[in-house]
Amino acid sequence: MNSIIENDRIYRAMQCLILGPGDVRERVADACYILKDINKKELPDDLYNKIQNVLKEASKKGPLKSNDDVIRDAFRNTLINRKKSTYVVLAKQIHEIYLSNLSQ
Repeated sequence: MNSIIENDRIYRAMQCLILGPGDVRERVADACYILKDINKKELPDDLYNKIQNVLKEASKKGPLKSNDDVIRDAFRNTLINRKKSTYVVLAKQIHEIYLSNLSQ
């Protein structure tokens, strides 16, 4: 059974996709900021793994650093160099995670 906190995080990530400002890349990045804090112990393994796959793809390029300072975090740095169509796929995957979570 999923905890109320984890259910709320998935719901808020979905709200970012639907109601958030910016294009799909920015909305997916905002959703990822919420999803990255999900606790593995509170979700079934398959659902947690789906979330991790989205986070990995959305942060693929890693952070932009200068010396030891982070100029742009991994989500923002990745979205700059990726196509919107890639983020449409990620948005659909987050939607599927949301629907899977509802059915559990």
